[in-house]
Parts: sequence; structure tokens; C-alpha cells
Amino acid sequence: MKLARFLVALMAAIFGTAIATTAAATPPLYEVTHPERAGTAWLAGTIHFMDNAADGRPAAFDRVFEEADSVWFEIDLTIPETTLAREMVAMATDDSSRLVAALPPTKQLLALRKAAEANGMPLQQLSGFEPWFVFLQWSALLMNRLGFDAEHGVENQYAEAAVEAGKPVSGLETLREQLGHFDRMEVSAQLDAMATFIAELDRSETEMQRMVTAWKEGNDAELARIVDESWQQDAVLNEALLLKRNRNWVSTLDEELATSGARLVMVGAGHLVGRDSLPEMLRERGYSVVRIRD
Repeated sequence: MKLARFLVALMAAIFGTAIATTAAATPPLYEVTHPERAGTAWLAGTIHFMDNAADGRPAAFDRVFEEADSVWFEIDLTIPETTLAREMVAMATDDSSRLVAALPPTKQLLALRKAAEANGMPLQQLSGFEPWFVFLQWSALLMNRLGFDAEHGVENQYAEAAVEAGKPVSGLETLREQLGHFDRMEVSAQLDAMATFIAELDRSETEMQRMVTAWKEGNDAELARIVDESWQQDAVLNEALLLKRNRNWVSTLDEELATSGARLVMVGAGHLVGRDSLPEMLRERGYSVVRIRD
């Protein structure tokens, strides 16, 4: 699984006739309505790490943000960072002899340690945590090295704007639910993810730029290809990190849209493209889901 494509899933982590065949100026954005539902929603596909703050505020997103009564993210981003950090560390702290440093000195692990040291990535310092946490920390470190910053990410910018505008903010899932998908992975799968990460370092910037370019241009077909190229290689991760979450979110949105009001729902762009995307799942429930373009 290629690194940047895997990060699409992590930062989303993802239609038949609904896939665009030509590029457009608006990143993935859909208006969702139902003849028997009082509420309206806009689904906006985001990039969690961006290299430019201005790029993280597309004009079309700004327009629907102004009209929205409330804003939803994958998790509630108005929760203090210290609170989120404590919860994440509590989950990541090893409590079942799964320490990276204590794992048997297999050929894979020895190669992993050597490569990590060569690339200046801490391993021993993170040895008190489970491998999935080490991998996520490395992913964030890599994004920063490539010039991509979470502070410039789409969600963080709109979370700040929502607070300033006094708009209610909600999460489709809790941090514990989100990270639980990683926490339940077998240690061998977690180590494989780290090994793939290091093996693909040289290509990561090109792949990330490919994803961001497709997003900026509103090229849904290219985004769908990136996601499909990633997930088709691992059915277990596809089910745990993409499909299951999409199904859970659709149920939440279905219940929420029974009441009046306009919601802006911002999730990783990978969740809005492909055969099992949120737009397709909502269509299956009788919703009208219309792609918005400038």
C-alpha cells in the first residue's frame, strides 16, 4: 500500500455515474436533501494537512459555511487539544506487552529500526507506545517535513471560523471510536504499516501533491482512483477504516436530518468518492445528493 494513498485513508482515511470525468474548480462538495426530511446538509471533502492556508478555504466551502446553522467534523475539533492528547496517549500507551522496543528482534523489526534511525525518526523514544501510535506520529512528522501543516488543514480552519461565528460544532464520532480502528489492529499489521511508510518515503511528496492537486481541481475521478489503488490492497483496513465508518456516519446523518436546519459536514475527501462513498450510501436511502461546482 503506497504511503500517500494510505495517508488519504488515515486523514480521512474515502460512483458509478456520480464520478466526474473532467476536472472542476470546486473540491468535493454535495448538497443533500430528502423529500421526507426537514433538514439539509452539505458534504465537504477535506484535506487534513495543507501547505497553504488560503488553499484550505475554497470559495464554495465559504459560501455554504455562511449558510450553515451548524458544522460537523469527523470528531469535535473544539475539544481542547490537551484533552484530546490525554485521551490519545491513554489509548496508545502499551499495556499488553506490545511495546515496539520489546518486540522480538525479527529481521523486519531490525530493518525498521535501521531505516528509522537513518531518516531521523524517533523509535526508541516512542517505545512505550503501541506501533499504530508510532506510525501516526511519523506520518504527522513527514507531512510537516514536506511543508504540509495540520494548522492549515481545511477542518482546523473551519473549526476556528465556526467558534468565531458562534456556530455549534459536533463530531460524527469520538476520538476513541476513531482511533479504536487502529488500536484493534494486529501488531504485525501495525508493523507492516510502518515498514511501508519508510519504504515509500522517497515517493511520498509526489503522491501527496497528486492528491492535493486532484482535490483543488475538484477531480473526483482522480481522487477515486487514488483511494481505490490504496484500499483494494487491504480488504480488512478498507472495512475497518472506510466502509464501517461511512455506514456509521450515514446512520447518524439520517437521524440528524430528520430535524430542520442546515448542516455543513466536513470529512476527509476520500469518504466522498468511490462506489461505497457517503454520497452513494445516502442515495441508497432515498436522498438527493447533488455535486456542487463553481
